Order: sequence, then structure tokens, then C-alpha cells
Amino acid sequence: MTVFVLADRVVDAVTSQVRSRPLLTLCLIGALVSFTGISNELWTPDEPRVAAIGRAMWESGSWVTPQLNGVLFPELLPLYWWAQAAVFALFGYATPTLARLPSAVFGFATLLFTYALGRRFFPKGTCLMAGLVLATMALFTFTTHWIAVDSALVCMTVGAWTLFVYGEDQSGARRLIFLLGMVVFLAMAFLTKGVFGLGIPVLGMGVYLLWNKRFRRFLGGHLVVGGALFATGVGLWLWALWREGGGAPLETFFSYNQPQRFFPQQGVFQEGHGQPIWYYLVSTPAHLLPWTPFVFLAGLWGWRNWRQIPPVQLDGLRFCLSGTLPVLIVLSLAGTKRGVYLLPIYPLIALLVGCWATAHGVRHPWEDKVERWWLLCLIALAALSPATLFLAPRIWPYGLGVLVSFMVFWCSSKGFATLARDARLLRAALLCTVAAGLLLMAGKPFLDRYKSYVPFVRELEKQSDPATPLYTYPLDETTLGLVGFYTGRKMKVVDLAELKALAGGGTTSLLIVRDRKKRDQNYGSIVEAGISHRVLTEQVTGNTRVMRIIALGGQQNNP
Repeated sequence: MTVFVLADRVVDAVTSQVRSRPLLTLCLIGALVSFTGISNELWTPDEPRVAAIGRAMWESGSWVTPQLNGVLFPELLPLYWWAQAAVFALFGYATPTLARLPSAVFGFATLLFTYALGRRFFPKGTCLMAGLVLATMALFTFTTHWIAVDSALVCMTVGAWTLFVYGEDQSGARRLIFLLGMVVFLAMAFLTKGVFGLGIPVLGMGVYLLWNKRFRRFLGGHLVVGGALFATGVGLWLWALWREGGGAPLETFFSYNQPQRFFPQQGVFQEGHGQPIWYYLVSTPAHLLPWTPFVFLAGLWGWRNWRQIPPVQLDGLRFCLSGTLPVLIVLSLAGTKRGVYLLPIYPLIALLVGCWATAHGVRHPWEDKVERWWLLCLIALAALSPATLFLAPRIWPYGLGVLVSFMVFWCSSKGFATLARDARLLRAALLCTVAAGLLLMAGKPFLDRYKSYVPFVRELEKQSDPATPLYTYPLDETTLGLVGFYTGRKMKVVDLAELKALAGGGTTSLLIVRDRKKRDQNYGSIVEAGISHRVLTEQVTGNTRVMRIIALGGQQNNP
């Protein structure tokens, strides 16, 4: 019994520190969620390609243009790979964990920027709640543990917004410093995703200024200085890109990958994800889990209590809506859509939820019921999360984690029903972040057994020496990335006619084919063409993806 009494006192002390030191709490909990579970191997669809480009930039020393398989890759801009290559250079080697580290750092920085942005308008408790909500939103958590450039984009966007809201109402030197810092972040957002990266933060800031009728007041010499700074930084990179690759990379960037991504032409742009105009309305609720019902309730609360909200907080809500709704509308009109394209507005949605969670106002009885029942669901799911540690490959460290986790949940349940509403929501958010950390720590190593391509890479190294040429059919960036990152080797992309010639040659050639099903179109087209071959190895990854090493020529093959 003494143990439980001591645990209760520890919980009370920790709870007191959480509320009195919200930024420190966010740093500790945010670090737990951001840096836990980044040690798994490369998973498809995009991680192998992105990691291989970062390794190539580090090894080649060419930091101007990303390269994949020895070929310029100007479709995406270099800032994320600058961070990745810098990490490789710092440690002197490349691993999946180091390749994933920039995403974790960008995600952690985004949490801090969200807190700082919120403090311009809201109390500390609101900003802490917003940071915890953002840290556990499904898409945000996934992206910050994924080797993808979108983590850098959301960081740069929120950084630009933060400096904007602090500098917009200042004057003199302070105004200039804040707004020049904003321009630096805008330039980095552009160097992450081009016009898309620049357009999202600028659209939000412009709508906010128009809504508050402060657009003319915002005009001034700082825009001239900032514009010159932006043009200089971006212009230097474009000039270096032209020197390295000529006009072709510039044409790909400005014509093919920017306007045609948003307004694709039939038969011209093939890399986008065509979706109907209502795509985000259908997909976003799942990406906001487990906070989707609270996002809906927060919107109703804001609508109903708009005139009763204090002026400063109301100004913050205007900014959140300015950076959310216009971006949602514009991206819904674009021809290509992906869930991660909306990721930069998630910090603003988290601030909206944080404001709702810590504010008072008129609510209907059914809203209280929805809040209460969903809160119970969150706590129940969080209480089950320690069980995932039993899935982890090593026993005693994870067993200790289970014991500590159960103690945390037991202690957190003490007096939960008697807490004030904002305290209940805050404690639930803390439990969700701890649960997310546990899921990442145990779940990803468990999934790694089924999704890792390391067994395939080892088999490839066993079947061929580094001097053996490798071929792939058809052009597949995932295959090029896997082989390039893990082995450092380049491959030649061939067509069916070249495969027939290799099959009739006197020396053995190795071909790598990736399919989403055991008899999908790539390997199936080789069989249908009657090309003689031998399947040396076949690895099924997950439920559908298959990697094959095929031998062509050299001796009698079987079609």
C-alpha cells in the first residue's frame, strides 16, 4: 500500500509540474513521440528513393541537385536532402535510422513552433494542449517517422507563420528582424517543395491581413528587403542548378513539376495522385485521429461563441482559420491530391482544439456527451497500448516498459472523474502521447519483420559481387532506391527488347523486378514475352509486394 501512496504523491507532483512548466513538458513528451521508433528499415513506397538520394548527395559531394541512380532528380528540391546528407556527413555513414533522423528533428521543431505561435494569442495551457494534440495526430506522427520531405515543409511553414505573427504588429528594428526571419523560412519552404511550399504560408498570411484590414499597414520597406533576400537565396540555387544540369532541370522544375502537378494535362504529367474535389473532406477525418470528434466540436464551439471570445484569442482563431480554410479550398481545386499535402495546416487545427479544450462557452448537452464518451475511448485505448510491448523482439527492457506504463496509467486514473474539464482533457492528451510512444517503440520493430527489404538486399549481395552489372525492369524508383541506399550500386533500366538480348547472351546478367502481387504485370510481362530466365530468389514483403532476382543468359533458362 505504501508503494501506491508514494506513486500517488509522485503523480500529484508531476501533474503540478506539467501545468506550471508547459514548455518543458512539451519538450519531454514531444521528444518521446518524435524520436521513438525511428530505427526500422526502409519501407515503401517513398522511403527507399528519398534515402538513396540523400546518400548519393553525401557521397558525391554535389549539394545542388538531388540525384537518383546517378541521374539528376530535379522534380523535388534539395533542402530535406541537405539535412539528410549533413547527418550522414556528421556520423560518417548512412543507415535508415540516420536517414529518418531529419524527419524526427523537423517534427520536434514543429511542435515547438506550434507552441510559440500559439503563445502569441493563447494561454500556456492552450498551447501545451495543442502541442500534445498535434504530436499524436495520426498523419503528423506517421510523417515525422517517415523519410519524406513533407516533415520539412510543415516545419518551415509553421516557422514562417510564427515569425510573421510576432513581427506583424511590431515596429522598427524588431519588426524588421522578425519579418526577415520569416523570409528565410519562406525561402526554405520554397527549397523544400517549390511554389507549393511558398504558397501555403503566404496564402494564410495574406487572408489574415485582409480579414483584419491590416494589409496596407503591413506594406513597407521590409518587404523590399525581404523580397531581395528571398530572390537572392533562391536565385543562387537556380543558377547553380543551371550550371550543373543546363536548361533541362529548370524546365522540369518550372514547367513539369510545378503548374502541371496542380493542373495536370492528360498524357503529360503522370506522377501526381488524381483525386476528386471532395477527396480531403473524406480522407482528412481519418488523418486527424484520434482527435477527429474534438476537431468537429471545436469548430461548433468557435461558431457558437465567436462574439464572446476575448479579443486576443479571437485574433488567434482568425489566424488559424486564415491558414486552414483557404488552403483546404485551393488544394481541393488542384488536380493532384495527397493527404500529406494538407499537413502544414494541422498545427493550426491543433491550436483550435487546444483553445476549445481550455476555454468555456455555450455547449449543447449532446456535445458534452460526445466529449465524455470519446474521452473514455481515448483513455481505454491508451490503457491498452502497453500490451503492444509484448510484440517487441527483446524481452526484459520491454517488460520493464510494460510495468512502468501500467503504473503510469493506474496513477493517472486517480481522481480522473473529479478533475476539472480542462484538466481531464490535458491528462487524456498526456496519456495519448505516452501511448503513441509505446506503440512506436514496440509496433514498428514488430512490423519491420514483415516490411523490411534487408533479407532481399543480403540475398542480392550473396548472388552477385559488386562488379556484376545490375538491371531492372521497368523504371521503378523504389527498386533503384533500395539497391542504391543499401549497396551503393547503380542499375541500368532496360525494356523487353533489351531483356531478350540479355537472355540470349553468353554471360549471366542479373535482373531485379518488383511487383505488388506475385504475378503482377512486371514479372508477368516477362513471362508472356517468352523471355528465358531463372528466378534465383523471391521475397514477399508485407501482403502484396514481391522482389525477384532473375538470372538471364549464361546457361539454359526456363521461360
